Amino acid sequence: MSFILGLAISGMVLAALAFRGGGLAILFDPGALLLILGGTVGSFLVICPFSAMRETLAVTMRTLRPVKKPHGLLKQIVELAYTARREGVLALEGGDQKLGDPTLKKGLELLLESADPATLRGILERDSAVMAEKERSAQELMERLAVFSPGIGMVGTLVEIAGMLGRYKAVQTLAPQIAHALLPVVYGAVFSYLLLFPLAARIKSNAARSRAVREMATEGVLAIQAGEPPRLVEERLEAFVR
Repeated sequence: MSFILGLAISGMVLAALAFRGGGLAILFDPGALLLILGGTVGSFLVICPFSAMRETLAVTMRTLRPVKKPHGLLKQIVELAYTARREGVLALEGGDQKLGDPTLKKGLELLLESADPATLRGILERDSAVMAEKERSAQELMERLAVFSPGIGMVGTLVEIAGMLGRYKAVQTLAPQIAHALLPVVYGAVFSYLLLFPLAARIKSNAARSRAVREMATEGVLAIQAGEPPRLVEERLEAFVR
């Protein structure tokens, strides 16, 4: 939601600047827009193999959704600790179906399958590292596209200038043609600095919060497996929600 709101605010600021310069029509050029969009998509296809494309898009789309707040996860883990303390670990069987956090769910499955602590930690930390690598790759891809986008706009501007000089007939037609030729650079900069770079930063920020939630779930499962008192489990995990 905040990402969409940010884009809307940026769009309104650009619209206000356009009206000061004579209206939105001056800054609208379907050909230049198609060049930037097509060039950026083409760069994406060159950089990202088809085998990794769906995965990268999935990670990127996931970052647009709010990260789950750790307070609710902490409450779930403490409740599971109370149940395990009162009725034993086997009482948790079937409870994993109600859990929304994938790390906590998988950890309970491994716990109920009698995985030893080292194996349990190793599996969950490996899964977390794999997900972190996917998020890092998606972030780097957005940053690369953000670097390419203004360059694509510059190429479009150079092509427009070349065509403009080829059609040059009178001085009075020069200024409007120059303004038109600069639009691909404008679109490339807007696409880069108002969409792709912020998206890369959002991926990085959400990845850090998601990693903390996965670590919290891992520590919670291990604490339950060790039979720690629920109050001690809560104290151990409160550091993740501060």
